[in-house]
Parts: sequence; structure tokens; C-alpha cells
Amino acid sequence: MENKIQLSVIVCCYNRAKYIHDVITKLCDQIADKGSYEILLIDNNSTDATPEICKNASDEFPENNIYYILETNQGLTFARNRGVKESKAALVSFIDDDGLCNREYVSEIISAFARYPKAEVIGGKVIPIFPECEPPEWSSKYTDGILSKLDIGDLEKPFDQKYPVGCNMAYRKSILEKVGGFNENLVLRSDEKDLFLRLKKMETSFMYIPTIYVEHVISKERVAKSGVIKVSRITGEGEYYRSKSSFLSLVSKFFEYIFKMGAALILAVGFLIRGQAKKAKYIIIARYYVLYGFLNAKRTLNSDT
Repeated sequence: MENKIQLSVIVCCYNRAKYIHDVITKLCDQIADKGSYEILLIDNNSTDATPEICKNASDEFPENNIYYILETNQGLTFARNRGVKESKAALVSFIDDDGLCNREYVSEIISAFARYPKAEVIGGKVIPIFPECEPPEWSSKYTDGILSKLDIGDLEKPFDQKYPVGCNMAYRKSILEKVGGFNENLVLRSDEKDLFLRLKKMETSFMYIPTIYVEHVISKERVAKSGVIKVSRITGEGEYYRSKSSFLSLVSKFFEYIFKMGAALILAVGFLIRGQAKKAKYIIIARYYVLYGFLNAKRTLNSDT
């Protein structure tokens, strides 16, 4: 069966016992031939029931190629690189441990790479869902990043300014090996951006395929004010560590964030005029704490973020 494997689906897991069984079930319930793909469950030192659930998956779904792998180096980049190393297929995809894919997920990834032989990276839609709470009133296209949302239409096309979201991205394994994989010096949110920018310098082709569809489960904690602050701070911290190798990059990123803070204030005024006070409040909160995280990265790296 393994000789037929075309795609390795990598799920990096950390303390997601609440969701991981549903994630695995969706990946097993695919229209694709079960021998055409494998599921690699990379446990990054979970302390809840995640390891037990993942270890039992191969018995629960015996027709699928499911493998549990423990990665003891803490950090998402370590887990992602371990998944690539363990993969048997020429194509690898990543889905979060709270991401629920559609039944066409595997077949659409394999088909898309066949249709676009020059494409090295493919990404699809990521739509947030809210099983524990109502969708936040503060949400707008300017705060989509907090919810990891990506929806740029229903047509297949090259990515332009945007890049695939980590919850729904696929690669030819060869390009990941060529670029050196994910940067293990980045343990926060900027590892994906760092990889995409390195690939862009290599003139890599990125394709957007909307039929590769993932619903991203958003917890009530994430949409709370404290959750928005946490994600925004981590974003700023990650960008500091991604940029710190070059003084010019640091300065450029600082002024970019100052500009975006000013733009957020202008957008907030527009929201207030339209009577959307929460959208106004949270766009400012998000931009402020991204800047805060960037400026205080050294002090906050080992904090509760």
C-alpha cells in the first residue's frame, strides 16, 4: 500500500485533545484512495490526551496509513520539519490540529499538483468556524489574520500578495528540501512567512486552489480580548525574530508597523462613523499589540504568550 502513497498529510499536534479526533476522522473520510496518502501525527510534547487519541487512530481507522510520531524538540517548526523528514510521498501538506478538511482535500491536492506541474506550493481556503461561541462582532477583513482566515475567491489563480495559510498549505517535498525547510530559529508565528519569502526569492510558483477547503475551529478564548492580544503580540514577536538578522530589516519593519498603526486609526474612525464600535476598537487593539510584541520581543519571548 505504501508504494502508492502520493501525499503525506502532516498534522502537528499540541494539546488539542478537544479537536484532534475530529481532525483525524475528516482526514480518514476522504474520497481519495486510502492507499494514495498517509497521515503523520506529529506530537510536539502534548500533556493532555492528544497522544493517546493519536496512538489509537491506527486501530480505529485500520484501512488508512496513520503514523504517530513524537517530536521532543518544542516548537512548531521542529514538528513541521520532522513531518517532512518522516514523509514517504513526493507531496506534503500541512493541516492544523484544529483544522477540519473537506472530503476532497487529498484528491484536490494531488490533482492540483498534476494540473500545475510548475507549481511548487499550493494553498486553499481557510474559513473560521465558531462551535463554542458566536462569530466575533469585531471581525473584519483587517483582522482576518487573527482568525487565520484566507478566502480570495472561487477561481484557481496564482497567489499574488497573499500566501497560503499554515492550516492549509501543500508543497512538493523537493522544494522544501532545497530551501532547507522551516527555520527552526523561529518558534513563533513568522516561520511560514519566512519560508514563503525565501521561496519567493527562488521564483517559486504558488497556486491558490479554492476547492482545497479547511474549516478552522476558533475557540472562545481566541476571540476574547485576551486572545486577540495574545495572537497579536506573538505576531509582533515573531516578526522581530524573523527580521533581527538585518538592522535594515528591523528598521523597515518598525516603520511598516508605525504606518499600519496610523492606518488602523484612520480605519477605526471609519468604523465609528458607521456605528461599528467593536470593529474600531479591535483593529486598534490588534495593531497596537503587534507593535508592542515587536518592540518588546526579547522581554516577552519566554512570557505567557
